[in-house]
Amino acid sequence: MKYVYNIILFLYICFMKTHIVYALINPINSTPFYVGETTDIKNRIKKHLSCNDRHNNEKNKFILNLLNNSTPPDYRILAMDIESKEGAEKIETEFIEKYKASGFFLYNKNNGGNKPPLQNKKNSDEQKAKLVLCSTQKKAVIQYTKNMEFVKEFIGVREACRQTKIDHRSIASVASGKVSRNTAGGFKWKYK
Repeated sequence: MKYVYNIILFLYICFMKTHIVYALINPINSTPFYVGETTDIKNRIKKHLSCNDRHNNEKNKFILNLLNNSTPPDYRILAMDIESKEGAEKIETEFIEKYKASGFFLYNKNNGGNKPPLQNKKNSDEQKAKLVLCSTQKKAVIQYTKNMEFVKEFIGVREACRQTKIDHRSIASVASGKVSRNTAGGFKWKYK
């Protein structure tokens, strides 16, 4: 019954030209990684899956990685039947803020409504030195399948966590061999 409902909902959304707010979902851990608004969800999802968004290479790489692992992203309708673009952009902004506040990493390039992202204050010389020190102390970590097939190399555990949405502590524990289990998020991990 739920399958029939989803088909009816999909057809309704495809033929209605009202605005929709949606989230792209990582199928591995069911977490959102992008929030957008559109009037044509079918074509918008196709565009995401083509990985040719010239303004968002990080999102393209993440989706391509999912597709290479035979786990295409899913999507969830967050709001529909929104009559104006301004209303949809406001709702999009609210969901982006909500998800970020909940600790989800989103690949959105702005904070919703096609507004520029919030600018961070410039780092002081002391902060810049700390950032350089931290970046030189990072250990590269390599992600493998359970059959030890190479998946991807990351500059550090936090970057691996950010891109895969797998807990950084689990990745670090598996990579260092400190735990009895040998996988985190269904993958094996090794420090380079």
